Amino acid sequence: MKILFLVPSKLDGPSARYVIDLSLELIKSNLDVLISSESESCVIHRNKNKCVNNIKLPNIENFSYFNSYISSIIKEKIHVVISIGSRVKIDLISLHLKKSGVFYIKQFEDDEETIFVNCNPKENSGRYQELIKESVKENISNVDLEGLHKSNYRIIDPYLKGLTLSALDGYAKIWGGLKYDEEGYIKNKRWFQLPPVCSESQIYNLEKIICCNEEDDNVHYFLAGSIYSVEDAEIFLKAWMRFKANENKAVLNISKSRTSKKVLDVIDKKYQGRLNIKLLDLKDDNDYQLILAKATYVVSIGGGQFDEKRLPSRLVKAMFLKKIIITPSAGFGNSLSDEINSIICYKNTTLDWCDALERSFLKKSDNSIKQEAYKFAQKHFNIKKVSKELVKYIAFSVNKENLATDSRFRDAKRLKSIRNDVENNLMADHFSILKNLRPQPIKRIKFRLIFSGDCLFVQTLDRADYSYQVECSAESLIRKNQKSSFLDSGFIYLHNHGECNVFGYKIKHNLSKEDFFILVNLVKGKFSYLAPSQRSRLFDKLKLTYRLYLVAHQLIQNLKISNIIFHADMQSTEAILSSLINELEKDVSTISLQHALFYDTNDENDLNIVNSRVSPSAYSFFWDDHVSSIVCKHNPRKVAVNTHPIPSFLFKNMDFNQKKSEFLAILDGPNHHAYNLQLLDICDKLVDNKKISCYDIKVHPYHSQDFVNEINQKFKGKVINQFGSSYENVVFISSSLGYDFNRVGSKTFQYVSSDLLEKKDIYHHPKIFQFKDFDTFLKGKSLLSTEKNNTIVGKSGVLEYQKSFIEALDFVRKKNKLDLC
Repeated sequence: MKILFLVPSKLDGPSARYVIDLSLELIKSNLDVLISSESESCVIHRNKNKCVNNIKLPNIENFSYFNSYISSIIKEKIHVVISIGSRVKIDLISLHLKKSGVFYIKQFEDDEETIFVNCNPKENSGRYQELIKESVKENISNVDLEGLHKSNYRIIDPYLKGLTLSALDGYAKIWGGLKYDEEGYIKNKRWFQLPPVCSESQIYNLEKIICCNEEDDNVHYFLAGSIYSVEDAEIFLKAWMRFKANENKAVLNISKSRTSKKVLDVIDKKYQGRLNIKLLDLKDDNDYQLILAKATYVVSIGGGQFDEKRLPSRLVKAMFLKKIIITPSAGFGNSLSDEINSIICYKNTTLDWCDALERSFLKKSDNSIKQEAYKFAQKHFNIKKVSKELVKYIAFSVNKENLATDSRFRDAKRLKSIRNDVENNLMADHFSILKNLRPQPIKRIKFRLIFSGDCLFVQTLDRADYSYQVECSAESLIRKNQKSSFLDSGFIYLHNHGECNVFGYKIKHNLSKEDFFILVNLVKGKFSYLAPSQRSRLFDKLKLTYRLYLVAHQLIQNLKISNIIFHADMQSTEAILSSLINELEKDVSTISLQHALFYDTNDENDLNIVNSRVSPSAYSFFWDDHVSSIVCKHNPRKVAVNTHPIPSFLFKNMDFNQKKSEFLAILDGPNHHAYNLQLLDICDKLVDNKKISCYDIKVHPYHSQDFVNEINQKFKGKVINQFGSSYENVVFISSSLGYDFNRVGSKTFQYVSSDLLEKKDIYHHPKIFQFKDFDTFLKGKSLLSTEKNNTIVGKSGVLEYQKSFIEALDFVRKKNKLDLC
C-alpha cells in the first residue's frame, strides 16, 4: 500500500520534519511512502528494501505542469493521500486525487480561520465561514476543478476547503483533545490522533548537542511556535519585563521565521534589545533545534481561539528532552497538569504570565516536572505507537476490513475478573426472573453509545428523560464550540452473532470456546439454586454483555477514550460492563450519573435495593447528598463527586410566567402500586372536602395503558403527559420530579405511610412537608411557603448542570493523574 503526504512547506519546516520521521517508521511496516512538499524533488531516505521520496509541489497557475504532476502521482498508484492542513495548492491536489478514487484524509493542526484573516486583510471570519458552508454541500464530481485554480485568496481558500471537507473519507487531529469547527461538517467520519512525533535518533542527536553546550550563566527561555497576535505578544512581553525586574540573568529568544510581520514590527520597535529580548534569524529547522537544545524553558504563548486548536511541535521535543514547558491552559495545555508536568498560565494577562514565569524560575532545578513531562511524551508521542495506530487506521479504513477483536483481549482468563461481582451485578435481572420459572431467553441487548471529547457515554434505559440527561452531559463537553457535536449511535441492538456497526466501525465480537465455557460455569456455580431456564436467561445477559465489552474495547483503542460514563450502572448490562472495564482497561475511568432519587431499604425483596447496592463504577456524579451517602455506604471504594441537579426533561417547554395550576399528584413506579392508590385516595378526599377544586395526575413512564385507564375510571384526577405551566401544590412519594417542583417554587408534600417508613430510609428534605394521611396534609398546607430558585429553570439550569459536570470530570482527570504519579 502506498501513502502520499502533502506538506505545505519545505522539508526543513516543522510539519515536514515530523512527517519525514513518521514516514521512516511507516516503511518499517511495509508501507510505501511518498512526500510532496515545496522543496525540490529528492530521495529523503533509502535503505535496502524501501525508500522515501519527495516530489516538489506544482505551481497551480501552470496548468500543464500541474496536470503532469497529477498524472505522475496517479501513475504511482497511491492508495491514501494525507494532506497536512488546508492550503490552496494541496487542497486542489487532494480534490483531483479524490476524483481518481484515492482515499482522502486531512490532518487538522491549526486554527486556519485566524491564518486566513491574517493573510487576507480585507476578509473577516464571517466571510470565511460563509464560503465553507456554501461549498461543503457540493458534490466534487459536479465541480469543475480547473476553474478553481485562480483562487482569490492567499494561502487558504475557504471555498476550496469546504469542498475538501465534503470529499473527506477520514481525518486526523494533531491532538485528540482539541476541537475544530470543521468537525461539525464531518460528524460521521472516523478520525485518529496524529501528533508531531520525532524520531528516536533526532532526540538522541539533540541530547548530544545539550551535552556539548558550553556552560552559560544565563537562563534561556525559547518562545516557540507561530505568533500571529500582536495583543498576545505584547501581553507576554510586558510580563517578561515585569519578571526581568527580579531576574536579570534570563534571556528570551524569539524566532523571526515563526512570527508574523506585524508582531515582528512591534517587537523590533518596542522591545528588541531591552532586558535580554533577542530576535533570532533561524534559517532552517537545524538552527531552530540548536536554540531549542540550548533552552532551559520552552514557551508557547496566547490562550485565545488560535491556541485552542494547536499543539506546537517544539513542546513535544522539549518534553522528550526533559525541559520545562510553559503553556496556556487553552488547547493542548488543557491536557497537562500545572507544576506536575508543565507550568500552566490559566489567563492570558500580563500578571498571570508574569506569575507563570516566576513559578517556572523557582522550578528550574525541579527534576520531577522534567521527568513527568518526559513520561507524558513517551506515553502520547512515542513514534512507534503513533505509527502503529496509523497503520491500524489505514488497514481498517482503506481495506474495508472488519475490526476483529485482538486475541489477547479475548483471553478467557480475563473473564475470571468478574467472578466475584457477578451476583451483585446481575441483581436487577435476578429480581426480574425470580417469579417466573420459564423466562424468555434474551436474544439481543439494546444500548446507546455517545462519543464526546475523550468520553464514551453508555445508556441502556430507553426513556426520553434519561436520554435528555445523557445528551446534556455529552453536550457539556462541546458547549464552548457550538458548531461541534458528539457522535451518537442512537439505540441499537447487539446480537449473539455477526458484527456491531457503531460510529462507522464494523466490529466483530466473537467469543472463544474458553470464554463460552467459563461463562457457563460461572452462572452454574453462582446460581445453582435457580431453574435451568432462569440460569439460561442470566447466561444470555452475561454473554451478550461480554460481547458488548469486546465492542467497547475496540472503541477505546480507536477513539482514545479515557472515561466511560454510564447513565445507570445498577442496570445489569451497565454493571457488568463497568466491572469488566475496571479490571481490563487500566487507563480508563468508569463514571456513573445519578439518574433518579432512591432510598436504602431493609426489605431484601424490594427492587429498590438494586439502586443503592449495585454501582461498580469507580466514580459517581451525585446531585443529591442523601443518595450519595447510601450508595457509598454499600460501595465503599467509590469516589463520590457532587454536581448540580439537572432540570427535569418535562420542564423544557413549561412557561413559568404563566398562572400556576392548582394541584398535581406525581405517582411512583409500578413497584409502589399500593402507595400510589393510597395517595390518590387522599387527593380524592381533598376534592370531596372542597380543599381543592381538581387535580392532575402524572403517571410513571413505566406504567401501562391499562393502569392509566384504571385510575381514570376510579379517581377524580386527570392524567396528563406534559406540563403547560407550574403548580401551586405538588404531592409525591419518592419521584425526583417532586424535588424538581420544590426547586421551582411549588408547595411540595411527600406522602410517607407508616409501613413505608419502616421499610425504607426516606430522606426528609427540610423544605418538603411529609404527611401520612389527609389530616397531616392539611396541617402542612398551611405551614409551607414557596421559595423559587430560578437557577434551575430552563436553559440557565442546564448550563449550571453542565458547568458542574465539567468540574466533576476535571476532578476525575486530575485525581487519575495524581494517582499515576
